[in-house]
Order: sequence, then C-alpha cells, then structure tokens
Amino acid sequence: MTRALVFALFLSLPTAAATVDVSISPIERGPTSTITVTIVNNSDADLPNAQLAIGMSERRAVQTLTPSSSNAWPCAGGRCGANVAPFLTVLHAHETVTLAFTIAPADEGRFSVQAFAVWGRGNETRASDPVRTSALFYRTIHVTNSDDDGPGSLRQAFVAANDCTRDEVPCRVEFEALDTPIRLSSALPVLTLGELIMDATPNTIEIDGSAAEERGIEIHGAGAAIVRGLALRNFPGNAIDVSFNAFRGGAVENNIITGSQLRAIEFHAPSVSFKVAHNVLSGNGRSGVFMMGGDRTFVTEIEVSDNAIENNGASGIFVGPNAERNRILRNRIANNGDFGLAVSREVQWIDVEENTIAGNRILGIDVGLDGFSGFKYDDYDLVHAYIPPPTLESATYDVVTNTTTISGHHVVPSYGSSTVFVYANDEFVAKTKVADDGTFALGIDGDLRGKPLTAYALRYLNLGFSGDYQWTSEFTPVALRVANTEQRLDRAP
Repeated sequence: MTRALVFALFLSLPTAAATVDVSISPIERGPTSTITVTIVNNSDADLPNAQLAIGMSERRAVQTLTPSSSNAWPCAGGRCGANVAPFLTVLHAHETVTLAFTIAPADEGRFSVQAFAVWGRGNETRASDPVRTSALFYRTIHVTNSDDDGPGSLRQAFVAANDCTRDEVPCRVEFEALDTPIRLSSALPVLTLGELIMDATPNTIEIDGSAAEERGIEIHGAGAAIVRGLALRNFPGNAIDVSFNAFRGGAVENNIITGSQLRAIEFHAPSVSFKVAHNVLSGNGRSGVFMMGGDRTFVTEIEVSDNAIENNGASGIFVGPNAERNRILRNRIANNGDFGLAVSREVQWIDVEENTIAGNRILGIDVGLDGFSGFKYDDYDLVHAYIPPPTLESATYDVVTNTTTISGHHVVPSYGSSTVFVYANDEFVAKTKVADDGTFALGIDGDLRGKPLTAYALRYLNLGFSGDYQWTSEFTPVALRVANTEQRLDRAP
C-alpha cells in the first residue's frame, strides 16, 4: 500500500463518532521489529466489511510491513480484512481483534507508522480516528574490547557514530561484557549528533580517564543522545559535557560518575531537552550537575531525577543564568562541598520537589550564590527574582491521632500562588498550598518529635502573554522542633 493511498483514504472517508478504537504497540528499536495493532468495536452492533488500513513511510520511501500468518484477519499489503479474501470480514459487537506485523525498513532512519479501521457499506463507509507512532531503526556499532584504539574499541565506535551523523541515520553503540576497564590515553573524539544511543546495559562498562588529558564524553550538534550504563572515572575535566540543541530529547541515565576533576555532567547549551536520572554522581571535584543556558530565547528543560548526588567538591546541582524550565525531583543531594542546590537569581522557572537534601557544607538550597538571602520579597523583578523562605510557627504532636500538625505563613502578594515543602531531619515529608491570607497548615501521619523541621517554598506566577514564572526559595534558616503535647483526656486512649 502506498503512502498516497493511505492519505487518500484519510481524506475521502467521513469520520463517525468513535465506535472503533485502534491502537499500536510500542516499537522496539533494532534492525527489525514486530508491532501489534489492536482493533476494538465499542458498540453493541456488528460492523460489516471491517478492514484495517496500515502504512509505514519516511521521507524517502514507503517501507515494508509483513503481516503475521497467525493473524485473525487475512492481510495483503497495507490492508487487512474485507476484499482481501473471498469472504467479507465482520467486526462483531464488542469484539477485539489483534493483528501482528514485522517491520523491515529498507535502510536505517526514522519512520512513521499509521493505521485506522474502516467499516460499512457503500456510501455509509466510516473510519476510526487514525493512530500514528514513530520508530527509529539504528545502525548498530559494537564495542568488543577494552583497547584504547583499533577495531572494536570505544574510540573507533565514536568515529563510527560521527559517520552516522554524516549519513543522517540514527546510531546505537552496544557493549559486550568486558573483563577490564577501558583506559583512555587521550581524549575521545567529540560526538557531533544526529541521534545516538550509547547503551552498556545490562553490563556496566568502566571507562578510566586518568590519562585522557581532558574531558570524557563531549556531545555537540543537534538531535538526541542517550548515554546509559557507563562507569566514568577520574577524568581531568568534565566526565560528560553536553553543548548542543537536543530538540528530540536525550538522557544520561543509570551511570556511575566519580573522580572527575571538574563536573560529573555539564550542560552548556542554547536549547536542550534532557533527562538525568538514576545516576550516581559522587566524589567529583566540582558540581555533580552543572547547567548553563544559552540565549534567553531558549530553555534548557532538563529533568534531574532520582539520582544520588553526594560528596562533590562544589554544589550538588548548579542552575546558572538562562537555564530555564528545569525540574529537580526526588534526588539525594548530600554532603557536597558548597550548596546542595545553587540557583542563579536570573533563573525564571524551576521546579524543585521531594528531594532529600542533607549535610551540604553551606546551605541546602541557595538562591543567588550569596548564602542566606533574607526575607525580603523580590519577585517583582522578574530578571533577578528572590522569594523568601516560609516561616514555620508551630508544630505539635497528638498522641491520640498519631498526627503531627504544622502551621506557618509565607508572604504572598495579591497574585500567583505558593506551595510549601516541609522536611523532617532533611527528608521530605509533605507539601501544601499557601492560603490567600498567607497561612498554611498540614497534618502529617506519625510522630515527628525529635526531628528538626525546615521548609522551602515554590512560587508560581502566570502573567498571560508575558509568560509564566516559578521560583524556589531557600530553606528556613532555623529548624523548628515538634512540641511534646499531653494526651487529650476527652478522647479514648
């Protein structure tokens, strides 16, 4: 079935209310892949002449979809069901039909798969809403040994990955299990992307950069990159350095990065959509994660989540000027040499939620790189904003209900909203919205006596056409202790 025929069908068939749903399974990336298409009749009536139209294409050619011999409906080309066999296919009331296909692209690249169901007779023909998904088929490069150079080495894999960029095809670097670390004698080639997955899982491949002279993995260009399952150790510069426009997203995940003399991961990019997740970033000379944006018209949009960021020489995470739309979620940020999280006052949007922030040398959260900045509200200056921390006023424990009740206030101007995040002994325990009068109160199950309480706030402001803004405060400078309360006698024990 040609792409032209697929689109002609889309344009010529009227669309009824959704009586049939079509869904496509996720597509695995590889030289070939199998997908399933599920067709569901949600109505109480049988639907005559039911068919599935499915096609796969990319910018250069229509690709091959081979139907499985076990399919409930016969298929030919991009059509399954009526007019393919001598009989007419009926999709019975509330029936579900699953059809399987093998995708074999003519070459590597990014492809589009689209499908919809058709049923009815004559002028009463109807079509379901179309569904679409995309698939990437990679050129695979194998790292088979720990040599510093030569066939099967990591260095040659980087050279081949840059060839993928030149050929405009996505690339996947896979690693065999290696008995010894890869010891680099000089810097690796800079990766200029395209699209790349560098995946060492389920193994963890150790790369020792002690003699590499400078940084470890450096990524430039435009596209997407995923780095997964590496143990990067002892680089004289940054272990991972990202400086490119990743409009299709990317990730640094499930890696161990230790002993780099500068930063574990540095982002210095005008526009990048990235996820940094499930890494151990420990014992590096400077920050664990360092973000610096480019031109103000772009955002970095990095999610740093579920990492252990500990014992680094500077701040655990640094968010610099023009690094916008970043999320710091559920990390353990502990025992770093400066701040846990350091945020420039020029940052206009950041989301900080549910992290463990403990034992950092200066402050858990610092805004402005100047230590505690006081209680003066300054979010009217959108370029150099500062919001003060909330004030915790009381905390009591009720032994009958086994509840700790905490209350306080946070200065709230007449616009926007604030959310307060409460920590007990450096662990996140609860969050609550601030009321219009600036007060907040929350009840937490359990006994928090003996645990010092602190809090910080996120302030959200929407100015319509001027955009939306979100800032984090620093932590309350003085911890509050939960008061011991007597058991109330008017309740049963």
